[in-house]
Amino acid sequence: MEGPYFFIIPSIASIPVNPLLLFLLLIGAVISSPIALAEHPKKLIFAVDLIRHGDRTPIIEIPKAPHHWPEGLGQLTPLGMHQEYNLGEKFHHRYIDQEKLLSRVYQPGTLYVRSTDVDRTLMSAECVLMGLYPPGTGPFLHPAFLMNWFALPYGFQPIPIHTAPQDHDALLIPRHSTEEIKQSIEAIPECQEKEKELQPHFAAWSEATGLSIHDLLDVERLGDALHIYQLKHIAMPKGLSNADVNTILKADEIIFKQSIASVQGSGENLLSEISHRLEQAAEKKYSLKYALYSAHDANIMSLLTTMGASIKEIPHYASDLNIALYEKENHHFEVQITLNDHPVQLKGRMSGTCSLQQFLALASTSKSL
Repeated sequence: MEGPYFFIIPSIASIPVNPLLLFLLLIGAVISSPIALAEHPKKLIFAVDLIRHGDRTPIIEIPKAPHHWPEGLGQLTPLGMHQEYNLGEKFHHRYIDQEKLLSRVYQPGTLYVRSTDVDRTLMSAECVLMGLYPPGTGPFLHPAFLMNWFALPYGFQPIPIHTAPQDHDALLIPRHSTEEIKQSIEAIPECQEKEKELQPHFAAWSEATGLSIHDLLDVERLGDALHIYQLKHIAMPKGLSNADVNTILKADEIIFKQSIASVQGSGENLLSEISHRLEQAAEKKYSLKYALYSAHDANIMSLLTTMGASIKEIPHYASDLNIALYEKENHHFEVQITLNDHPVQLKGRMSGTCSLQQFLALASTSKSL
């Protein structure tokens, strides 16, 4: 029979209480308390994520091994979109579910997003934000009424993404001409030896690919394209042997790493901005709690180099360099730095954990070099 149901709840005073049982229950509650378990609890008060864009198409075409790229050259692929969306879901779990750093409903002024002015990084930022604040979390058109009238279809939550033209972006795309990079590379003994070793192959590789290969930067561009061909199981140029391909790919990695290490100042501006944001957060001077930078592998490597960290491998697609500021007891602050959830070893330290003052000193020293 349907209808209202009534329950009789006995008065608490009428229930006999065993004093020993009550004491044990209270002790158990205290022991299981998170505060009791954590002698020195710490709270995440600010976070920075510098991410690499997702899977992309090659920057250049190989004339003698053409492939149709529906997205165009240098563009984010559907796989890349999915990688970044997954990263956004991970951030949602970390910052909203676990750490309670961000609210479940987007609050303007708490989150800042910056991207290079490149299609694949702008799109990557959009995909991450969709994972961070998924459809259904967007604003209501009529919040005063108890109706699911979202402002946008599927409850989409738009979040501003800031950028600057490439020619004026001193933060994420420092101005170094191709000639400056080339000169920096050529001044490195290891690269000089590598160019002498590879130069006899330049003519044959040019003939096999249809590209003009005259120096190490040309080899690096070819290696980038061949790497993507290899990832996607696309046939290599017929004139290149397996040994040629392996030689070019190995050279590409060496040249790219050396180009990052040789160009001074490419990560200084970003490290300076991040350190300023952490300092402001510690002083409780503004409402911002999170900064997301959508950029490239070179940005991650440059920032790591500026912080004095060694680079073992080129960061893969959708990599995440995380810098987190925690507040501990007695107004002490701790900075944790991870790359894809692995601690980053800093100058003179065993792991990517240091005090805020040590981090600020590191940033200041890097800027003065």
